[in-house]
Amino acid sequence: MIQPSVPLSPETVYAALDKNVIDGLGSRMNANVLSRIVPRTTVRGVLVLLVAISVAMAGSSSFGSRVATRGTTSQIRLTNGWTFSDLGALTPTDFSVATGINNTGLIVGNSGQHAVTFKGGAVQRLDNDTNSVAAAVNDRGQIVGSLDPNNGPAVEFVNGHTVNIGQGVATDINSSGTVVGWLNSPTGQHAVQFLPTYRDLNPPGAYGSIAFAVNRAGQILLNVATQNSSGLVTDATFLSTRGQLTPLVKGPSTVFAFGLNDVGAAVGNDVTTLGEEPVIVRNGVVQQIPLLPGDTFDTPGGADLRAINNPGTAVGQESGHAIVYLRGRLVDPNTWLPAGSNWRIVSLTAVNQLNQMVGYATTCMNFVTTPCVYHAVLLDPFPR
Repeated sequence: MIQPSVPLSPETVYAALDKNVIDGLGSRMNANVLSRIVPRTTVRGVLVLLVAISVAMAGSSSFGSRVATRGTTSQIRLTNGWTFSDLGALTPTDFSVATGINNTGLIVGNSGQHAVTFKGGAVQRLDNDTNSVAAAVNDRGQIVGSLDPNNGPAVEFVNGHTVNIGQGVATDINSSGTVVGWLNSPTGQHAVQFLPTYRDLNPPGAYGSIAFAVNRAGQILLNVATQNSSGLVTDATFLSTRGQLTPLVKGPSTVFAFGLNDVGAAVGNDVTTLGEEPVIVRNGVVQQIPLLPGDTFDTPGGADLRAINNPGTAVGQESGHAIVYLRGRLVDPNTWLPAGSNWRIVSLTAVNQLNQMVGYATTCMNFVTTPCVYHAVLLDPFPR
């Protein structure tokens, strides 16, 4: 476990999170890890880097106004015909990250220590809290998250205010308003459903669990830890359909899944003999996605896909850069940036049905250049 006594760069924190929080459900569920390194949650299986990252940025302790703040919204035409948009931040020194995008193009995320939306070149705070998290948005424009990324409560953001929907941390919302997430309970971390009714989803006898995603059909993606008599903790991923648990993978598996589409395909990673490898799981069958040439299994942060849409496009990160699984091929979207660009797309966290994808990027090459800029970004196949 990393216990920083000095400010860390956002990339150092991100790598530490992925190695310490993602490598095993036991450590992933350790609230001390979450609170001592960086709070985070997931949206459709996506990481949301939060408060400590912005604190690690120079000047990021300044708070934005509740009114809309103009973002940078600079655009670059990519070599594949798409556009790359810097969505900006509440203040120039804020770290910002986009965590969700719906099919109307509404983007949610965080800037500094505030839940925000990114729309029309403006960054808009969603509430007055100074530690809030926007986790997901559905096609009705309902936005959910938490007021504290470690313990909650889970909230819906409504017209500049928050509505408490239960104790815990919300991670996802589907088109009908079902909200899922997790709760730090006296007996461990439990997956929960917040809406339409509050339910503890932790399977009987489980050591702990997290609900990462819920799709249009109401299927909930559960990652569950069990502990045997020797104290060994093992992970397994399930689909919960109307309360019935079905293993995500047929047979023994080391797959850990984060994202789920409306037809039940899931994405995440698999711990192979070499290390973490991105995977897509369809109908119980695992498709392993080999790492890109030059990427290594032992790179801090590992490798995984975080979200998948119905057409099968998936997004995530590996070896410190974003990845896109598009039309049957894994690509590094940084190869789409034109020559001379000073951006590096670090991670993509969500993708809608139109293949519009969001995440965050940096102008700090090799983590050396200062001051570093880390901003929410949009990759859009529809040039504007």
